[in-house]
Amino acid sequence: MANGKHLTLLRQDISLWNRWRKSHREIQVDLTGADLAGANLRDADLLGADLVGANLREANLGGAYLIGADLSSAYLRGTTLKDADLGGAYLKDVKFIGADLRGAELSGTYLVGAYLIGSNLREAYLTGADLRNANLGQVNLAGASLRGADLYGANVREANCTGADLSEANLTQVQAIGTQFRQAIFTGACIENWQINKTTKFDRVTCEYIYLRSKPQQRYPSSGVFKHGDFAKLLTRSS
Repeated sequence: MANGKHLTLLRQDISLWNRWRKSHREIQVDLTGADLAGANLRDADLLGADLVGANLREANLGGAYLIGADLSSAYLRGTTLKDADLGGAYLKDVKFIGADLRGAELSGTYLVGAYLIGSNLREAYLTGADLRNANLGQVNLAGASLRGADLYGANVREANCTGADLSEANLTQVQAIGTQFRQAIFTGACIENWQINKTTKFDRVTCEYIYLRSKPQQRYPSSGVFKHGDFAKLLTRSS
């Protein structure tokens, strides 16, 4: 249960809240299960805050400072997180349904099993993020950085990954039927047992080499880089 004092102060005035946080870094912010639906939390300092199970439906967290925050099982349908900093946040089983995460900093975040269907992550930073078994169906990831991200078993069906950087990402068992990968970067990614077909689009992608087994193993080509057209032939065999 949320700390009543913390909840009251946060709802009262964000500038006042931020000043209090700056002078009380030793206090663990407890907003467990808090009902913050529709709240204006723009630019709020929520560094390391406990937001487990919080209701943040349609709340405005644009530009919020959420580094290291625990948002496990939080509900974020229609939530605005544009340009928010969630680096290193713990987001297991979080529900981002139709959320606005454009340009959000999510590098190194723990998003295992997260439900992000229909959300906007255009140009978001997900470098090294743990997205195993996450649901990214119909998500806008255009221009997003997913370099080194772990997407093992993730669902990216019908997602827009145009221009996304997926270099060195783990795409093992990823479901990518109907996904748009136009102009995406795949160099060094692992594609073991991923699911693609003719509706998965790879126009003008960049890929110098790929791994056919996880950990990663079985580099292809074994040395050097793909000759012109060879990556396209590999994709044809995979679909």
